[in-house]
Amino acid sequence: LTPNLLRLFDPPPPVEYKEPIEKKELPPYTGIAQFVSCFENLSIDDQESQAKVETTAERRARVNAARLEKGKEKLAEEIPKYDPRSDPNARGDPYKTLFIGKLSYDTTEHRLQREFERYGPVKRVRLVHDKHTDKPRGYAFVEFYHSQDMKNAYKHADGTKIDNRRILVDVERGRTVKDWLPKRLGGGLGNARSSQPEATPQRGRYRGDYRRREEEAAREKRRGEKRGRGSDS
Repeated sequence: LTPNLLRLFDPPPPVEYKEPIEKKELPPYTGIAQFVSCFENLSIDDQESQAKVETTAERRARVNAARLEKGKEKLAEEIPKYDPRSDPNARGDPYKTLFIGKLSYDTTEHRLQREFERYGPVKRVRLVHDKHTDKPRGYAFVEFYHSQDMKNAYKHADGTKIDNRRILVDVERGRTVKDWLPKRLGGGLGNARSSQPEATPQRGRYRGDYRRREEEAAREKRRGEKRGRGSDS
């Protein structure tokens, strides 16, 4: 064999000798009696405060309370500044103007003008945008030439669909109602003026109840017919 192959069969070097590990003597096992004195001077209140741990529900309640308190402080600062009569964008006759809410963000002023011109000639449409991002905020104001056209739109346009969104229509209250506050400042009408909830039933509830009543009525009708045939025979 060649020297390279013979080198593969050479014995490995001897293992290096190391002295055995010296085992240290460990202290004997004892109880906790020697540490009891550390807790003897704690009062009951201190023990309860150390043992108490905030749960997830408590933390959530604390965060919500802090958020509500912060919101109240913000409202207290914003309410005195709210003055719709001094808004330079709020032009025109407020008694001929409608508030349009729950709009789709894709709805344009031209589309609103076409939809409301069916009730009468429209003088001006103002789609409200965010001051910082310039994105639509989902509501607008429509001013008519005649107050009667505004009243017709107020009665009949509420709950209609524009761009697959059922809108809410109301009169402009910022400049016509004293001490009026919008919803973002804790005001608004709540559910007093809703966009016809009966026209948008929940799936699987109202429609399901209606079908169920129809099926029960049909079964009762069939039972009555069977009883009638049995009595004739």
